[in-house]
Amino acid sequence: MRSLAPDGIVEATAELTRTIVDGEQDDLALLCVLALFTCSAASELDDYRTCDIVLDTLLDRTAGPTHDDRLLRAILLQQRALRWRDSGRRHIESSEEALRLLDTLDVSRLSPLPADSRPGSSDTATLARVVAAVRDAAYSLIPASADEAPRFGTSSEQVERVHRMRADTLSKSLEQAYKRAFRPRTRTIGGAGAPDMFFAALQLELLGHRLVYRARKETALMRLLADPGSTLRAEGLDDTLRLLRHAGAQSELEATVERFREAGPLSALSRDARQILLRRNSVSLLGSAELRVLRGAAEVLTSVEARTALESVVEVIANGGPMHAPGRWRPMASRLGDAWRSAAVLANTAGVPGRVAEILLDATGFAGPADNETLDRSIGWALNDLDWAGVPSEVTARWASWLEGDRSSLPVTVGVVEALPGVGTTWANRPVDDLHSAAAYLNALVGGVDVRADGVGLAVDLLKDSLAAIREEAARGEYSLHDRSAADVAAAYIVHADATLLWQDLAAFMVDGRVQRMDRSPAFDRLARERPSLPGGVAGIFREHAETLLRDTSMVDVFEPGPALVPYPEALRFLVCYDLVDEMRAHASIARLAGSPDQSAREEAARTVATVAAVRTNAWLLAFALQLSHDPRAAVKAYAGRALALLAVDHEFEPVASERLVELLREDGMLVPLLILRALDRNRVPPTVAQEITRLVDAHPSRLVRVTAATLSTPQDTANPGS
Repeated sequence: MRSLAPDGIVEATAELTRTIVDGEQDDLALLCVLALFTCSAASELDDYRTCDIVLDTLLDRTAGPTHDDRLLRAILLQQRALRWRDSGRRHIESSEEALRLLDTLDVSRLSPLPADSRPGSSDTATLARVVAAVRDAAYSLIPASADEAPRFGTSSEQVERVHRMRADTLSKSLEQAYKRAFRPRTRTIGGAGAPDMFFAALQLELLGHRLVYRARKETALMRLLADPGSTLRAEGLDDTLRLLRHAGAQSELEATVERFREAGPLSALSRDARQILLRRNSVSLLGSAELRVLRGAAEVLTSVEARTALESVVEVIANGGPMHAPGRWRPMASRLGDAWRSAAVLANTAGVPGRVAEILLDATGFAGPADNETLDRSIGWALNDLDWAGVPSEVTARWASWLEGDRSSLPVTVGVVEALPGVGTTWANRPVDDLHSAAAYLNALVGGVDVRADGVGLAVDLLKDSLAAIREEAARGEYSLHDRSAADVAAAYIVHADATLLWQDLAAFMVDGRVQRMDRSPAFDRLARERPSLPGGVAGIFREHAETLLRDTSMVDVFEPGPALVPYPEALRFLVCYDLVDEMRAHASIARLAGSPDQSAREEAARTVATVAAVRTNAWLLAFALQLSHDPRAAVKAYAGRALALLAVDHEFEPVASERLVELLREDGMLVPLLILRALDRNRVPPTVAQEITRLVDAHPSRLVRVTAATLSTPQDTANPGS
C-alpha cells in the first residue's frame, strides 16, 4: 500500500473497504486498524468518500458503553478529524469528542491484548501509551485561537518515536548527499536504499496528528532532492505534488509545479491533475493547491478535461474563491486570484478564453479600496494568462469601453488592457505623466491608435527626469523597487519611436555602477535583442566603460543585496552584440559564467550565447552551445538549444547542431522544445529536425508545444495538433 504504487493502492483500498463494510469480521480492534490504513491509502487518492464510508461504518459499531468501545471510537474520531481537515470540513468537534471519550476511559478496564501481539511491557502500560498518543493527536488538531495554533498536550512516546525516525532518516539523507558530493565514485553493494520519510509520515497519518503536514512536506522534498539516478526518485516523483498539496506547502508546490512544467516529468503533473479532476472536482474540495496543479497541467489536459475543470473553477469563483488551506488564512482577493489564473489557462485549452475575459471584466468591481491592490494585481496576471487571439471581438470591445472610465484604482489592470491587441483606445487627449502612461502611449503608438502629437516629446522629458532622479537617489545610497524600468521604457522609445534624444541620458544611466542592476538590466537586454543603431558618441561611452561594466558588482536590487554575478550578464550580452569588447574578452567572460557551479550563472551564459547567435555565427558559439546543452538544468539546456537552432542555418554547423537539436526536442517538459521551436526559421529547418517536429505535432503531451510545432510544419505535414 505504499504510495509509490498507485495502482496497487486502488485495488487494496477497494478490498479493505469491502472487508470493513461487509460486517463479516467481528474483531472490531482489527477492523479499526484496517480502517486507519484504508483511510491513509484512500487519502493518497484524494478519495475522502471512502474514508467517510469506512469510518462511519465503524463509528456506528463502536457506539457502545464499554471502555473498549470508547478507545476505538476515540481513535476513529481522531482519524475522521484529520481526513475532514484535509478535505476542508469542520473537524474540531471530532477531536473534542475524542478527548471527552478519553477522559472517561479507565485503562485498567480495557480488554487484554492478544497473546501474540504483546510487547515487552504490561498490557496496561502499552494501552496507556496508546491513549496518550491519541490524546496528543487530538490536542494537536484543536486550535488554541483564531490563528489555528495547535494546543499540544504532553508529547506522547509514539510521537517522540516518530521524531527519532525523522531525525534518523534526515541524517541518512545528509550522509548520502555528502557521498554524492565528495565520494561520487563510491559503490555500495546491497544496503537499505535511498532514505525516505514514508514510514514516519505513515505513523502520523494513522495517528491523526497535526505533525503529519510537516512529514508530508519532508517526504516530498526528500524525494525531489534524492539522487537523480535512484529508483526511489524516479518512481516517487509522481506522488510529490500530492504530498505537497496535502501538506499545505504552497510555496514549495508552486516551485515544483513550475519545475515539472519546464523540465518534466509532465506525466506526474498530468497524473495529479487528473486525480484532482476525478476526486476533488467540486467547490468544497478545490483549494488553492489544487488550482495551482490544474493551472500548471492545463497544457497537458484534453480540451474536454480542461472544460470540465473550468466549470468547477468558475463555480469556485462564484462562491468567493477556493477554500482556505488547513490552518492557513488568505484574503479573498488573493484566493480569487488563484482561481482567475487557473480559469484563464484552462479556458485557453478548452478554447473559450472569452468566457474568462468576461468574468474578469465583471471582477473589476468586486472589492473595496482595502482589497484593490491585491485585486488589481490578480486580475492583471489573469488577463496576461489569457490567449487573446481566441477572445471574441465583442468581448474585446467591452474591455476597450471599460478603459474609458476612471480606472485609477486599478493601474496594473489598465496597463495590461492597454497593451492588448485590438483594445485600442484614443490617446488624443490623455496625459503622459508617469512611466505607466508613457509605456501605454508607446504601445498605442506602435499599435496604430490615434495618439496626441506631442506624446513622444512629453515622454522623452519624463524619461530623462526619471533616469536623473534614480541616479541621484543611487548616489545617496537610496534604492526603491520599481514595477517598471525607466531605462527599459527609454530603450523602447529609442527602438520604436526613434527617440534618439534619449541616448546620452540612457547611456550615462546604464554605465553608472551606483544604480542597482534591476533598473538597468532590462534595457541592456532590450538593446541586445532589438539592436537599434548605436550613435558613434554613445558607442564610445559604452566602449570606455566596457571593462568596468563587466566587473560591475552592484547589487541586483534592494531585496537581493548579496554579491551579483560577475561578469554582469546583461551588460555582457549588450557589449558583445554591439562589438564593444574584443572576441577574447567575450570568450573569457562567457566561459566564466558557463563554468560556474551556480545554476543562474550557467543560465546567463546560455542566454548570452543564444542572444549573440542571433547576430553572428562562430565556431566558439557552437562549442559553448553544445557544452551548455548538456547541463542538468532545463533552463540552461533550453537557451543552449535556442542558440543551436540559430546556428544550425550555417551549413558548416548544421550536421552537429541538428543532431543535438533532435535529442533536445525529445526532452521531457515544455521549456526546452518551446525555446528551440520558437527560434527556428520555418524556411530553413534542417531535414532531421523537421522530421522530429512533425512527430511533436502529434505526440507531445503539451498542447502549446504541439501548436508551436505545427506552425513550423509544411502544409502537407501539418495535422490538427490535438486537443
